[in-house]
Amino acid sequence: MTAIRTHTLALALSLAAASAAHAQIEYDAIVIEAFQTSYAARTSIINDISDSGHTVGWATDLSQVFSTSAFRWTLAGDKARLPDSQIDRAVNNLGDAAGAMLVHIAATNSLRTIPAVDATHGRMRTTGLNDSLIAVGYAEVSAGSNSDGLSQVPFWWDPTTGTHAVPVAEAKDLVRINNAGMAVGNIRRIPGGMREAFTYNTQTGESTNLGAILPVDAASRPFSIAADIAESGLVAGNLLIFNGAVNAYTIFTWSPTGGFTVQPVLTGANPYAVALGVNSAGRVVGYTRPPANDVSPNSAIIWDAQRGVRDLNTITDLPAGFVLRRALKINESGWIAAQGYFTAQPNYTRAVVLRPRVQPCPADFNADGTLATQDIFDFLNAWFANSSTADFNGSGLSVQDIFDYLSAWFAGC
Repeated sequence: MTAIRTHTLALALSLAAASAAHAQIEYDAIVIEAFQTSYAARTSIINDISDSGHTVGWATDLSQVFSTSAFRWTLAGDKARLPDSQIDRAVNNLGDAAGAMLVHIAATNSLRTIPAVDATHGRMRTTGLNDSLIAVGYAEVSAGSNSDGLSQVPFWWDPTTGTHAVPVAEAKDLVRINNAGMAVGNIRRIPGGMREAFTYNTQTGESTNLGAILPVDAASRPFSIAADIAESGLVAGNLLIFNGAVNAYTIFTWSPTGGFTVQPVLTGANPYAVALGVNSAGRVVGYTRPPANDVSPNSAIIWDAQRGVRDLNTITDLPAGFVLRRALKINESGWIAAQGYFTAQPNYTRAVVLRPRVQPCPADFNADGTLATQDIFDFLNAWFANSSTADFNGSGLSVQDIFDYLSAWFAGC
């Protein structure tokens, strides 16, 4: 009897372990290949993903003069070439894409050129685009003399009012913008790239220097590095902490109402945690790496304040031999734009989209994990602002979206 009980217990524990291992898989991976999949030395890169599931990047394309093409990708429509290889940095919910000084408008298949911010800084670098076609980025004198990021200025561009300088002292870039017109960027005060994160409201001109309000303890002097801003206004980035002879990167989030949340500095082989993207639910994506240099082996991660840093390689159903190196952006539905490689070809990057296996409740409009009346207010605000995020039924913005949304909310999802 004891032997039977022991065997039964062992079997139960084995099944429980197998079940737990299976339950850990939270994402399915979709690899976005280059245009010619038979070419061995092919590369594909992804840079952004919108809440509607549009992504943008570039890939090997032997049919082109320079052997690469920028692309826009959706799950339903696969890859589509964009008319210029530079349009590879940012995408909005309408499928409009931007990069360098160009904006491609999907509905009309037309291009807009962003005029230079001034006579000195003529090299435009767009890094973010919202649904109102407001673009943000930086303009540099030249790439060759800008290794510290000091020979540049931030800009924002509106298709109606044109290009605008950002009147924040020593600001050097804007990196992202949300649909409310709130942007986030960085101030560089000294050579070497040390930065202070700041927010900038393109509608009012108001700014907040996060470097001036950081939680600083007696043993360290951190510098903040902005990475992304969610639709809710939640900012994510990094603290570069100097503590005697020890330097470390760690993740932070900040909001005007919630203040700072900081991930404790990691230990082990990859102690640097680098944030690259954030959504309104407080989920941050990026990568960990050794302290030596940024080309060391990296591992893609996801972080939130409740569960800490988790390696996406361990919770994603990946193709055989595939390694996730960096996670770059996460949208409001939890889809992640990432990069990785096949171990048989470690020098050739592949773009990949990670799709959550458990989709969030569609009626949780602000994606905070809780169904509340605030979701209704947020949905109605988006609907009256004509935001594509309020196209609840996917058939174009109409009054029917309100009825369908409220039906889902009262049904509990």
